[in-house]
Amino acid sequence: MINKSELQSVISKYFLGGLIEAVRWEVVNQQLNVNFKSPNKEMIGKITHKNFPLQNCEIGITDTNKFNKLLSICTGLVEISLVSTNKTFTKVILSDANYTLHYPLGDILLNQFKKIPEITEEYSFQISCELTKETLDNIIKAKSALDSDNVIFNVGTNFDQQSVLELIFGDNSDHSNKIAYIIQDVTLTENTPDFTIPFNSDLFKTILSNNKDFETAQMSLNTQGLLKLEFDSENIESVYYLVRKADL
Repeated sequence: MINKSELQSVISKYFLGGLIEAVRWEVVNQQLNVNFKSPNKEMIGKITHKNFPLQNCEIGITDTNKFNKLLSICTGLVEISLVSTNKTFTKVILSDANYTLHYPLGDILLNQFKKIPEITEEYSFQISCELTKETLDNIIKAKSALDSDNVIFNVGTNFDQQSVLELIFGDNSDHSNKIAYIIQDVTLTENTPDFTIPFNSDLFKTILSNNKDFETAQMSLNTQGLLKLEFDSENIESVYYLVRKADL
């Protein structure tokens, strides 16, 4: 059994508001792993649930939106089980005190469920900072105030000549609206040259918005153009790698 809200939290972290519909669930010894990537390949990520109540399996969720709609009518604790035919899992069943819901599974041999390689190479990240709930909310508010899909990362200094991370929302033009948000407490592992690194602010905001239930979170930046976002809670871990935009 798993609480409905906890299962919804797992799903939201890869579904990202409709960005990613088809995924492969892999469960080994009650650990669920879901690897995914955005359609435009700007981001890859992984969600892990460390105490997932399902047998060892590899299953294909074809339409996460429909799966979510089924789940939404459940309340409280939800039991998850699988139906198989000829040793192939064909259906997942969700049930609570009132409902029994059937969801047909996709064929994991199809290309849409092809395994996504994890990032195994140890990238170095020159800049890192802890994300608090206040910082996360402030970043979301800054993005929501502008229509631009750009967020530009810079490192600067504050009045005490300490390094800070600056997030500038808006177009890279002298004549456009901009919002700069400063993160004061950052760690630099080495000297960093001046840089201006743009990322997709829509995707950035979506990831943050779907991970508000974190207990600890960290953001790390490689100055060659890779942003890493990590979120941890009691049972759920999520990690995302965003690649810089190429058009700025």
